[in-house]
Amino acid sequence: MVRYFVGRPAGDDGKPALEQEVVSEPEGLVIAFKNDSRVYFVHEYRVTERIEGNEVRLEKEPVSSAKRVSTANAS
Repeated sequence: MVRYFVGRPAGDDGKPALEQEVVSEPEGLVIAFKNDSRVYFVHEYRVTERIEGNEVRLEKEPVSSAKRVSTANAS
């Protein structure tokens, strides 16, 4: 699942500020353009293990989409 955030670039600590989650990429683009901010895409995975013989392998499994509602102001 991909989640979309609008925020500010990384500060002195090297971490971006994810200020607002939005429902879609187009919504994020419009808000970021209006506010001179950035759009961030976060890919969400669940980590699972697979055991084959004496080997343990970690694999990423996409998280199913959950219905999200925009927290953006409609103006």
